[in-house]
Amino acid sequence: MAEGLEEMISYYDENGRRVLVPRSDWAEKVLPENFQKTWDDPDALYQVIVGALGDGFLDCALPAIARLIEIDPNPERSSTILAAAQIKGGLLDAAERTLQAFIAKHGETGAALATLAKVRSAQGDAASAEDLLRRALSLDPNQDGALSAYAAIHKDRGGAEASRAALEDVAKESGAWRPWLRLGQLCLGEGDASKAFELFRRALGAAPGAAGSQGPRGSAVLQSRAAPGAAGSQGPRGSAVLHSRAAPGESDALAAVAGALERAGFHSEMLELAWPLYDPQKSSPYAALSLARGFFETGREKEGRELVNRLKGLSLAHLAEPLSRLERDFPEDRLPRPAQMSPPISLVRIPGPVWTRGLCEPLWLLPLRPASSPEIGFLCFADGMRKGDRAITRGSAASEVLGAAERAGAKPGYYEEAEDDRGRLSRALPLYLAEALTYKTSLRALCMVPLVPEKGPVVSGAWDVPALIEVGLWPDPPGLIVSGVFAPSPSGACVELDVWDTAKRAVVDHLSLAAPEGLGACALRLEAELRERLFRRGLAAPAEDPGFYLSPSPQAQQAYLMVLAQLLMHALAADKMAGSGALWNEVGMIESYYYYCEQNPQAVVPKLIAICGALCSAKAGLPVAEQHKQYLLKLIAAEKEAGPVSLLSPLVFLRLGEERAFEIARERLSRQPDPAYHAWLCALSR
Repeated sequence: MAEGLEEMISYYDENGRRVLVPRSDWAEKVLPENFQKTWDDPDALYQVIVGALGDGFLDCALPAIARLIEIDPNPERSSTILAAAQIKGGLLDAAERTLQAFIAKHGETGAALATLAKVRSAQGDAASAEDLLRRALSLDPNQDGALSAYAAIHKDRGGAEASRAALEDVAKESGAWRPWLRLGQLCLGEGDASKAFELFRRALGAAPGAAGSQGPRGSAVLQSRAAPGAAGSQGPRGSAVLHSRAAPGESDALAAVAGALERAGFHSEMLELAWPLYDPQKSSPYAALSLARGFFETGREKEGRELVNRLKGLSLAHLAEPLSRLERDFPEDRLPRPAQMSPPISLVRIPGPVWTRGLCEPLWLLPLRPASSPEIGFLCFADGMRKGDRAITRGSAASEVLGAAERAGAKPGYYEEAEDDRGRLSRALPLYLAEALTYKTSLRALCMVPLVPEKGPVVSGAWDVPALIEVGLWPDPPGLIVSGVFAPSPSGACVELDVWDTAKRAVVDHLSLAAPEGLGACALRLEAELRERLFRRGLAAPAEDPGFYLSPSPQAQQAYLMVLAQLLMHALAADKMAGSGALWNEVGMIESYYYYCEQNPQAVVPKLIAICGALCSAKAGLPVAEQHKQYLLKLIAAEKEAGPVSLLSPLVFLRLGEERAFEIARERLSRQPDPAYHAWLCALSR
């Protein structure tokens, strides 16, 4: 392990500050103390067990699980957590016996069937797992994990439309609200605001607490409990007794709707929909944070201050930093803020390598992964070293070092002026990590790029990951999220990474890597350390070498990162997500891709980058210069084998207007045995 890289567990102290504790100390001192404190309180004990299992402390949790079974008035909860532990321990048959015994005694429930679906999936019985998920959702259509898994199965089988149809089917179930919420978030992301508002109204109307709403069927033993991060929680670890103040459905729905509309800039609409339903005794504090910002943005200062003061009165440790950020954004003596200073922020999903964007979804270029494979998302890194005079939204400090940087003058929030070296690296490093993990591990990896629509990417002083999840900015977040921050260090700079478990809203690992040679020169070390950590924690497994994919050499890594950052801007401009200024030197951008190819003549990825860049220009409506066109044609002609470059030739010919060459290439390659490639080629023909 590299010097300074230590396995840590994080929690929030009574002042709302995040504290990092060595993993060994957590297992030997903190966790036993938490179990002892909650030994006679089943609700609190359950939360500590969930955290322990998520952190990989299976052996430590087993005595506590046995205790929970003795004292828990909710047999569904204790049975499913026991089964979850057995699944983690590889005891699949034992997990099935546990669940079947519960069902025989208490009948089928949504949670029991959903957990049984995990068992069948781990046993390789995909058909049975899917059937169990659908039955689970018929009993409780609002199970977040089950709904995500069911939608993912259909997306893997039939694409985005099939996933949407699956959500619409589950939404027909009695008492369903979460499917309507997911559909509304999809519409909002697609720009159909009026349809999103309609679906959000349906979700809020069906959530628990609304007139005529119904809870899950088939379970008389379900009891309300607060999710980690909900009102009453003392942070992601569940080390303090949780006070269940709201049914999860009511709290989650209001927070997700309010957050989604806030982040999209629909402040008035958010207040109209969410404020009448807000109940200070029940609603999630994350909903209140969104509502407070909405009040400030619409000039209703008094109501915003009253709501902030009410939240401060709860004395919840995990709210201290967001509230402080909110008060800094809206000081009492501030002048009214013009509306244009709060542009809507979107997250653009980049699945796999950025150099596959614009190539008509070439799934055959990616390792084959089933829909049940774990997914990891990389959020573009924050910059704790950036100085500026404008912070236009909230973020949260990612570490003690970042807090020191803020006190020294680094600003939190979003920065649109981000096309400098660190701004580009804030996107290039997570793009590289996502592609490397796609090919080198068992994970499905993606990168999420924050941007102002039609302007371009933005850099934050810090990202508040739990808030991003709670407010629904990611309609279907991956199981793991990696956030990062550039921070000052004695050697000049360092990169800090947090690996988040989205289900628990908790950091499960923390890396800190010094970069004395520069941030752009640490990509390979950062990737190696992250992979090692994920493998050791059992969050990923090594994958087979895909053959054509090779990481850049240590000498070429900085140049490779700059090419990735440039290609991202090229792709965003082609998709009308970045302003025309992003391609101010479009000819130079394309020539830099070709130069990188010439410097790495045996590598395949640089050639894919050159193809992607040129086709992005064509998609953006820019003429591809004759010399660039000839370069691409020579690049393809030089390929002697049916590798990735040759297999892309039909698309290149089609986009360059070479119809005869397209027909010849299509006929020649139509006999390729890969069904994914055959489907891609047929789609081009249509």
